[in-house]
Amino acid sequence: MSLQADWDDWDESNKQLFKDYIVLNLVDAHQTYSLTNQFDPVIEKNPIYGRKPSAERIILVKGITSYIFYQALDNNNFSESDKQLSLKIVNTVYLGLILHNGYIGLNLRKQLN
Repeated sequence: MSLQADWDDWDESNKQLFKDYIVLNLVDAHQTYSLTNQFDPVIEKNPIYGRKPSAERIILVKGITSYIFYQALDNNNFSESDKQLSLKIVNTVYLGLILHNGYIGLNLRKQLN
């Protein structure tokens, strides 16, 4: 089994959805690092990261999980429609997490003012 996935075989809409997934991961990583390191009462609840994760740890975990997700999607058993559905679900979840984190950040900043 090859560990190299063939990006060229993906259709354009799934490529864009995966790029969106990467962007959402970057936003989530930034929020996680910023909120946990800027506000003392804020802790990360994901046990893989730890309560006050370093940027390096966040990037490492995001990189590994993104790679695993990409490999799973690129599996020959996944049709393009399966990939698309999976990407839409995961992106929706990430968007919800980002909105939730943004809400927490706004509330904390309002309390400081």
